[in-house]
Amino acid sequence: MGRAEELFKRIQDNGAAEVHRMISAELVEELYLDYKRSSTTLPAAKLSDEDRKNLAKAIAGFANSEGGVIVWGVDCRQTAQGDVPTKPVLINQPVALKTLFDGALGGLTLPPHSNVENVPLLDASGAGGFLITYVPTGLHVPYQTLYPKQEYYIRAGSTFQPTPHGVLAGMFGRAPQPNVAPIVTFLSGQIVQNVPPAMRLTMPVSVVNQGRGLAEDIFFTVEAALPSGSSLNYTVHSGSERKWSTTRNGRTCFTITLGAQMILPPGAELLVFSINLEVDRSGKGDHAMTLSCGSRGGPGAAQRIVLTGDVVDGAFEHYTHQYPDHVGKREGDKSWEERIKECIRST
Repeated sequence: MGRAEELFKRIQDNGAAEVHRMISAELVEELYLDYKRSSTTLPAAKLSDEDRKNLAKAIAGFANSEGGVIVWGVDCRQTAQGDVPTKPVLINQPVALKTLFDGALGGLTLPPHSNVENVPLLDASGAGGFLITYVPTGLHVPYQTLYPKQEYYIRAGSTFQPTPHGVLAGMFGRAPQPNVAPIVTFLSGQIVQNVPPAMRLTMPVSVVNQGRGLAEDIFFTVEAALPSGSSLNYTVHSGSERKWSTTRNGRTCFTITLGAQMILPPGAELLVFSINLEVDRSGKGDHAMTLSCGSRGGPGAAQRIVLTGDVVDGAFEHYTHQYPDHVGKREGDKSWEERIKECIRST
């Protein structure tokens, strides 16, 4: 996960309170973060010219760089340290503003950036809220604004700088790099034996190419530190691959490399394998795993997952319990599925 996406997820998960915290901490604008006031008077049939211009510039500038987040509804002042947020200027109808932003996206840049996300955040005061715009790194660079005129921008420090075509040609004339990252989800929990009872949690693992180049020679490594009584095994879903498994100092390590024919284009995602975590009654404590993946010519990424002892114990009781009817089991399945997913998301 890149810096821009991490910032976006943190604000999205914590809501308007996170924006207030950023303002209180005077978190300055930087390479991945921009603050803006909205000048659109709501309700309105279209965006104001100023909002349209700022949104176009931010999409092109962040997409041509490393991505970024715009927080709408914040006032700033210039200081020696940079642009510092001073106070919230709440948007009275953030959901309505999101609708206008979404409708404008297709006509702001060439090519259009289809992966931009706008998320409204309602303030606890009930007096409105904020809007955050997440602009991931663009796959179809370079991006050019269409409003109010045709220009190229890149993000430099805390500003968007107009950039001549020749400079962009030099930047993007290099061979584009892949940038693969793991995606872990939760599929199911189930009992695998009755006496003594044991539980299996199945977590599919995919790889996504967030870069601009083809990903080749892709590999995954899973390192795990598990309590006694718990173990991992793996179900491989891809085609040709090689696998290694080792155990050292109480830590298990699983490595898989995909075959040479497994080439992942920019923006593509591939299901590679599933982690099967098996727990018996003696498996007490946290279950920690670190997943790393990479490819030839790219930086790669890692994700750490900790299924806490209380979550594992509670899931064990649920999945090994003999329910008299399906209703209670279905309700428990939904509850524990969400708690396990939260562990995956939050680490």
